[in-house]
Amino acid sequence: MNIRIVYRGQIKQRTGRSHEDLEVQPGHSLENLLLEIRGRYGREVDAMLFDEQGNFRKMIMIVLNGTQLQAEDLEVTILKEGDEIMLMSPIAGG
Repeated sequence: MNIRIVYRGQIKQRTGRSHEDLEVQPGHSLENLLLEIRGRYGREVDAMLFDEQGNFRKMIMIVLNGTQLQAEDLEVTILKEGDEIMLMSPIAGG
């Protein structure tokens, strides 16, 4: 099944993409998807998404089809055909 991942903020800069479409197996969880992204883009993106213990960073905003999710939702959220996941890092400035 096909899903779309949209990258915003610093994640967009580090991946070099605004979005990508991926084919995943039925029953694929959002947590599994994030682990795939972790391996796809290397250490910089990995460190942005996950802490030293391998836990997803709570400061990263995850939006699934327009609804913001929490880190606790990752394991239990099963992806469906056509889902759109947005990942956004906090914006800093000054």
